[in-house]
Parts: sequence; structure tokens; C-alpha cells
Amino acid sequence: SATRPDHPMVELASAAIERVYGRKPELTGLTANCDMTHFVKRGIPSVIYGPGDFSVAHKIDEWVTLSELENATRVYASIAVEVAGSYR
Repeated sequence: SATRPDHPMVELASAAIERVYGRKPELTGLTANCDMTHFVKRGIPSVIYGPGDFSVAHKIDEWVTLSELENATRVYASIAVEVAGSYR
């Protein structure tokens, strides 16, 4: 089961990605085994996001550029700041 595109967690992550990359992300589904599977089964809203080109992910020569790693760090930090701010 996927997290709905209009769920606040998806909107939060999408806004963070847009702030960092300057464009709205394309929201797609993904068939894979990852931690999100376990979270969703327990009713925990989740999204999958990570740096780099998915076509080279989880392969012997997997790699990511430093700029993508830096951008991902900015996205994660932006999400954390927004979530922390909502608990003030």
C-alpha cells in the first residue's frame, strides 16, 4: 500500500525537494523491498527519497555524485526542520 500523494508527509517531502532542486518532484510508485514496507504495514506514513541515479542503485559499481549527496542532505535537513518546527 502506498502513501497517498495528498498525505502531509508526501507534501512535506515534495516541498523540501522543490526548495532544494527548484522544481516539483515527479511522484511515482516503486515496487521494491525496503523499510517503507514495514512502516506502511504499521500505519506509519512514509516516502522513499535518496540521492543519485536509480539506474545505478544497488549494483556492484553503485555510485552517487557529491553534489547529489549534498542536495539529499539539504532535503533531509529541510524535512527535519519543518517537522521539528511543528512540535514547538
